[in-house]
Amino acid sequence: MWRGLGLTRDPFAAAADGGLFWETPEREAVRRGAVETLQTGRPVAVTGPGGSGRDTLVASIADDALARGMPVLWVPVGEGDFLAAALEAIGAASEGDDRAALLCEAILERFQRAGPVVVAVEGAPGAEGVAELAFLAGLRVAGHPLALPLWVQEGPVPAWAEEEPLPPPSREDLREFVFHRLAACGGPDLLPPAVLDALASRAEGLGHALALGRRELRRLAFRARVEEGTGPDAGAVLPADALDEVEDLLSALGPDDAEP
Repeated sequence: MWRGLGLTRDPFAAAADGGLFWETPEREAVRRGAVETLQTGRPVAVTGPGGSGRDTLVASIADDALARGMPVLWVPVGEGDFLAAALEAIGAASEGDDRAALLCEAILERFQRAGPVVVAVEGAPGAEGVAELAFLAGLRVAGHPLALPLWVQEGPVPAWAEEEPLPPPSREDLREFVFHRLAACGGPDLLPPAVLDALASRAEGLGHALALGRRELRRLAFRARVEEGTGPDAGAVLPADALDEVEDLLSALGPDDAEP
């Protein structure tokens, strides 16, 4: 289950919710190249600056792999314990000395049904997490890879994986991203174009742009309540009958600290 752009989802999910992903030609090229690399049996590490949408791109790559028949294990680990997060994702006990064996058995079970398992990691894992991914990447069954790690890499990419660099978003990217998220949640017209332009010029990344959009919606909703839908800013007024829609939209967009 997706939580706005917080990304946490059910492990081994069949597909993402419609309208989640927003792509530019640059992001689309990275996504396409990453999926093709996974299909050749090589792991993929996504790199790029914070705020460029690395986690959402990893999720988009994972869903594309799913659509092509590749099993995917989604591990929301961040900088925590990778093995514990992976075992929690498959519903196994996360304590004991046999944690790695349990994970390998779960991956092997899915490999036997559908081939190499894409181990997609939400958040950039720490050094220990990358070491665990390297171990999984080295597993073979009859010469075929058992697991194909897919993750966000901070720093140099290890030699056993293919790097897919993601460029930083432009101002127009930031504007279109916020509009896309509003449209996906059912409220594309609630933020006027001038407001979208202003927040795009201030945003330091996709997550920051979305947070600014949420704050602006709250501000406009507050003004609509206090001033009964009137105000001095041309085009920046919410009608009173849109207040319930705004509350639903804010809930759908997720928490303010969600980082795409």
